[in-house]
Amino acid sequence: MASASSSRAPVVVPTRFLEKVRSPEADEKVAVIVLGESSPPSFPHELVNRTLKDALADESVTLLMCSTAADINKDVLEGKRVVLLAWKTNKAEVGNALAKVPSIEWVHSSSAGVEHILSPDLANHPSQLTNAKGAFSSSLGEWAVFGCMYMAKRVGEMVQSQKDRKWNKLTVQVG
Repeated sequence: MASASSSRAPVVVPTRFLEKVRSPEADEKVAVIVLGESSPPSFPHELVNRTLKDALADESVTLLMCSTAADINKDVLEGKRVVLLAWKTNKAEVGNALAKVPSIEWVHSSSAGVEHILSPDLANHPSQLTNAKGAFSSSLGEWAVFGCMYMAKRVGEMVQSQKDRKWNKLTVQVG
């Protein structure tokens, strides 16, 4: 996984996505359209742009950051294999992108699921569809353990006692 440091949470780019984009067949040029809503903080354009540029670091890859399909500049795509990275977007925008750029060969969802982008337009399109399954497994596992420990250690009660300035002795039952 590649990530960028920032005051925001890091942007994680799945390794298999990078490997596929980095190694186009022969010396072909590739264009990656990153399609995502533009309203902060849901879509950190600058961070995603910097992360992908750093991770790809290849002159044969052109990166287009687009809030909507209407923002896609088809002239930049001329003579390139086209990949669509669906990052915080929806079915309608993915469908619009496929209609505007029918030469898209690959659609990649930045999340583990594809339901939020899967539409009849995408299902009937000849492009390959992949997702980020497994990209967040470690962090989700950590979150699950944290949740269990939070409940088992009665952290909510401790925080409330602290706010109330009451130092109750809380015991944790084992078994």
